[in-house]
Amino acid sequence: MDIGYSRWERRDDADRNAFGLAALEYCRAMREENGVSDARFYWSGIDTLSLLAYVESADVLNRLTTPRLATATFALADLGKQTAAETWFDAHVGAAMYAAAHD
Repeated sequence: MDIGYSRWERRDDADRNAFGLAALEYCRAMREENGVSDARFYWSGIDTLSLLAYVESADVLNRLTTPRLATATFALADLGKQTAAETWFDAHVGAAMYAAAHD
């Protein structure tokens, strides 16, 4: 299982409640995607939140989205600025990637 992580900072003119609701809608839309087992957001400060999406494969994070997820992504970006994005993969995937590079 892989994890998509992103960190978002609220824009100065954005309502804090609307920012949180946009993150919640993003997570709900993510959970409807095939290959996503869970998606959640966490406040990591009064103006910052982090999103975690648990996926079967990192490929899930790089494919075309549904209209609902695209809408949720743009709504979140209207209220916040993404300051970090990472894909975390487990040790098994890392070892497989290393082996493939050395075959």
